[in-house]
Amino acid sequence: MKKLSKWIWPVLMLCLVLLLAHTVVNTFDKEEAENAFGKVYSLTEGWMMTDAEGNSKEVTLPIYIPYDKAATITFSHEMREDYIGLALSTEATNAKARVLVDGIPVYGGRGRRDDKNAENSQEENNGKTTVGAADTAEDADSTDVNSDAEISENTDDNKEEGKLVISLPEQAKSGNIEITLTQVNDRKGITMSDVTIAKRDVAVIHSIQSSAFIIVCGILMGIAAVVILFIDGLQFFNHQKGRKGGYAVLMTLTMIIYHWAAMDVLFLMMDNQWFLEHIRIMALALSTPLLILFYKEQVERYFRKRVNGLLYVSLLVILLTSILQKQNVISYFDYYDLILTIVQMVSFLLLLAMLCHIRIKKYVTFIWWEMAGFVLLIGADVINLGGWIGFSTGWEKVIMVVAHTAFFIFVAVQQVVIMIQINRQAAKERQKQLEEQNRQLEAAKQEALLANEAKGKFLANMSHEIRTPINAVLGMDEMILRESREKSIREYAMDIFTSGQMLLSLINDILDFSKIESGKMEIVPVEYDLSSMIHDLVNMISVRTKAKNLELVIQVQENLASRLYGDDVRIRQILTNILTNAAKYTNEGTVWFRVSGHREGEKQLLHFEVEDTGIGIKEEDLPKLFEDFARIEEKRNRNIEGTGLGMNITVELLALMGSKLEVGSVYGKGSTFSFDLLQEIKDETPIGNFEERVKQAAEEYSYTESFIAPEAKVLVVDDNATNRRVFLSLLKATQIQIEEAAGGKEAVQKAAANRYDIIFMDHMMPEMDGVEAMKAIRKDQKSVCQNTKIYVLTANAVTGARENYLKEGFDGFVSKPIVSRKLEEAIREALPRELLLAAPVDEDETKLQTQEAPEFPMVDGIDWEVAWMHLSDEQLLKDTLRDFYEMLPVHGKNLDEMLKRFPSEEAVEEYRILVHAMKGLSAMLGIFTLAGMAKVLEYAAHDKELETIYAIHSIFLKEWYAYEEKLRGIFGLGEETDEEKPQYESAKVKAYFNLLKQALEEMEVDEADRLVKELSDYAYPPKILTKIKELHQAVTGLDEEKADDIMDEILSQL
Repeated sequence: MKKLSKWIWPVLMLCLVLLLAHTVVNTFDKEEAENAFGKVYSLTEGWMMTDAEGNSKEVTLPIYIPYDKAATITFSHEMREDYIGLALSTEATNAKARVLVDGIPVYGGRGRRDDKNAENSQEENNGKTTVGAADTAEDADSTDVNSDAEISENTDDNKEEGKLVISLPEQAKSGNIEITLTQVNDRKGITMSDVTIAKRDVAVIHSIQSSAFIIVCGILMGIAAVVILFIDGLQFFNHQKGRKGGYAVLMTLTMIIYHWAAMDVLFLMMDNQWFLEHIRIMALALSTPLLILFYKEQVERYFRKRVNGLLYVSLLVILLTSILQKQNVISYFDYYDLILTIVQMVSFLLLLAMLCHIRIKKYVTFIWWEMAGFVLLIGADVINLGGWIGFSTGWEKVIMVVAHTAFFIFVAVQQVVIMIQINRQAAKERQKQLEEQNRQLEAAKQEALLANEAKGKFLANMSHEIRTPINAVLGMDEMILRESREKSIREYAMDIFTSGQMLLSLINDILDFSKIESGKMEIVPVEYDLSSMIHDLVNMISVRTKAKNLELVIQVQENLASRLYGDDVRIRQILTNILTNAAKYTNEGTVWFRVSGHREGEKQLLHFEVEDTGIGIKEEDLPKLFEDFARIEEKRNRNIEGTGLGMNITVELLALMGSKLEVGSVYGKGSTFSFDLLQEIKDETPIGNFEERVKQAAEEYSYTESFIAPEAKVLVVDDNATNRRVFLSLLKATQIQIEEAAGGKEAVQKAAANRYDIIFMDHMMPEMDGVEAMKAIRKDQKSVCQNTKIYVLTANAVTGARENYLKEGFDGFVSKPIVSRKLEEAIREALPRELLLAAPVDEDETKLQTQEAPEFPMVDGIDWEVAWMHLSDEQLLKDTLRDFYEMLPVHGKNLDEMLKRFPSEEAVEEYRILVHAMKGLSAMLGIFTLAGMAKVLEYAAHDKELETIYAIHSIFLKEWYAYEEKLRGIFGLGEETDEEKPQYESAKVKAYFNLLKQALEEMEVDEADRLVKELSDYAYPPKILTKIKELHQAVTGLDEEKADDIMDEILSQL
């Protein structure tokens, strides 16, 4: 179908051209023209033709006589009285003409007849001298009558007549019209066209009618030339590379000249046939090199020598033939026309062959219309040559003009198509460029996102790495504040606490700025107590103001609602930044903290204001106040700590909450910062006289169990038994009833069967993690803990983690390592008030007693201070260290087994969870070398970077196993020998197993720990001893199913 469509359009185009030409020709009204100018007589029939041998026959014009019978031919037709005074017009090719009317010579004259012909004429008249005299006299008269025709006479006997327009004499009223044609070139035939008799003006009009088709075709060729020229100009001005259409335009003009110069109408108007013939031949000669030049640039790339040779040959032929014609070696009517036609046809054939080769090889895209045009050109040349070999149909001129017109229309269409293709290609290139730019922009965007993500990861890692030692420092500091009664030591500890909190604040500022910059900072509204928030802020800022001997004035409107709904964490952060700046930049005087507001429907508009008598801000420095990492008067304030991010974060957070920071300052006198916040009211109870409560607040920091809750029930969920043990130890003084679960599935089962007041859920656990377990409890309609508050336990300290967990559905957030005060605050916030009881005074005093850390033996790689901070009970620390020691071979073996199943996704996930547990246990004991390597492995498993795991795994396990030797002998680890232990008895082991299974089923954790510990006091063969250690680990992790499998396996070996 595609191939057929390529030919349909050229055929339709050619039909359109013919239809247009036919329409124009038919617009000529012949009858109207006859009425206006006179009748036109067309003499096509009734002619008697006589050859040189005297043979006569009747013929119809036009007629072609073969060259071997065309030496001398006479055509005779009856002369009618209607023809008197009119003009005869006809055309003869390859012949000299002599015309007589009623015996009177009217064309050909004396100068055109030789002597022999004159003598023959007298003989034929049989001595009729009167006739001869008459002839002579009439010849003289005819010269006067046909003086116009004499212009057309040419003394060169080798030139053909061509067009003839002869005035008929008035004295010739009867007789015959005789036209004698003498052959010029004996190798060519003679053609005699039809004869027309009419007035000379009417003949012109008649010629116009007969030439109308050629005129229309010429106009169409001109339109095609204009189109080609227009396209060429567009390409030039648009700097587009295309074919040089100027050559095609020039060739079109030559073809128009070639065809129009042959029209009868021009001959009748100019009456100079030889000039027109010269023009026609020159136009034909120039057409060939112009067409070659048009295609030269396109073909030269592939056929450079051939196309250049073809061009030079065509030019050389024009030059040589012109020289030969000037030297009268050849004439226009001999072989000049033949030579040019042959050269043109051969050139077109060779050019077509080269173009077809290029098209077939698909070097260049062509439309087949242009190929069809070439075929038409070559066909026209073949038809032109047909006259030289004796073939003529009378339609040669029509066929040639149609072929040339169709070719140039096809070329014009081709130029349009080429321009469309160029523009389409340019559009595609632009589209590609845009796509490439978009791809680059997208790549740059992705790169920026990755860089931002990498920055986030870096900040997260930095947060974790910095927080770990800070937590250790603050943990030890908290122990000092808990236990020391010496005033100087408590002051030092308070300095450590303040500096540590400041350092954490700086880290949080950087993390908040990163989150705001990436657009991930979100506002998470919760219900909060306004009085408590203000109290915490006052406690925080009072430390700074007292240190600088500044007066702190708190002014809080008494009728403000006590409980509101909003993001109290971000409000605290904003006010902390403003209050801290006020204290930092005020050396003497007062800091005012004012909170006021009014009701707006169901909401309350809070107005916060902080005023100071500090150094103030210059008006020109006010814009710098909100720039990233910018500090005002750097030299003057160089000794004041800070990142320069606080106010920028403050402004961004206020914008997220729909507010704006207002700043007023007088340089050298102080500044005022204020903002308004619209908060939803949850409890309309007024907060009362807040200033009085502030005055009664304790001035010193001290740790006390703020409450006991013996009736409260708490479920702690963690796959790490040591973490659970530490959790229980921290809450031991609160008398809370605590139950344990070793995984998410177990937690869901326990929550469905037992009522708990709070559930503390570790996030990262095998099988079902904390998020999945929390959602499963929430979805269980039958669970008695469906609405129980669930707090997440996580080591993820990155800013925004709290918001993410709250979004997931958790009610609160407690970070690891767990700080007892933060844990108790969370419990106090979550428990119903009726379950909270005041802690007894004697217990508070007991907690204030000093408990010094015991002396521990030096062990390479263990930081006992960090271990004591997390496990501030000697027995708890020893038990945890023993658990770690016994888990060394078991965890190492399991980790190796998981690596063997790589790259299974399940194995990689199991590997990540186990190495996470190994990291946590190592960090808790202060073994940072193992914790750091385990962390790298954990992140690599999370990101599926298996090459990193393969590279580090063996090094990590080597270091891991090394602690078996390092800890041997510490607290008696590894010193038990089989000689010291009683030999196991199968009956006793079976009895222990039955009791152990029962304890696990009833979740008697302490009983299970006791039983497995007693089982470890017996001597076993090596294989069974390994299984006993694995059983110890399974029981510690409360993995009932695994413990049952191990016990069954041991029983089969007994």
